[in-house]
Amino acid sequence: MDQKTYDAGMKMRRQVAGNEYVDKAMANVDDFNRDFQRIVTQYCWGEAWGDDTLPPREREIVILRTGFLCKSGYEWTQHVGIGKREGLSDDELGRIKKGAEAGWSASDAALIRASDELHKDQFITEATWKARGDDSTQQQDRYVVYTPGD
Repeated sequence: MDQKTYDAGMKMRRQVAGNEYVDKAMANVDDFNRDFQRIVTQYCWGEAWGDDTLPPREREIVILRTGFLCKSGYEWTQHVGIGKREGLSDDELGRIKKGAEAGWSASDAALIRASDELHKDQFITEATWKARGDDSTQQQDRYVVYTPGD
């Protein structure tokens, strides 16, 4: 185990999911799920999800829209609190369910549209990429694709 990456992952996991959630998960570690918890903490939180290339608020828009489209009550419920901590308002959380035409900025609407396209076709159109605007980097756009799949 890479202790440095694990520690960074645990810090990010607590920051995003909250101490109560992480403490509960870690309190239930046993021989069956010990390796899974280590992998989630070290690799997912410490390497993949722990990267702020895609700003946290944008990451949550993508995750919440995907969770909604997939009818994942767990994912939606878990990420509503995270989304609020990352700056999403109650109004924005409600609009995530309504889609890209629900009064979003062009960039946020493009994130919702990208999530819709990935869900429906496993492909994001050139028009949606362009709508992300000049402020979006290629690396950030890649994370739009990777984030809901993690």
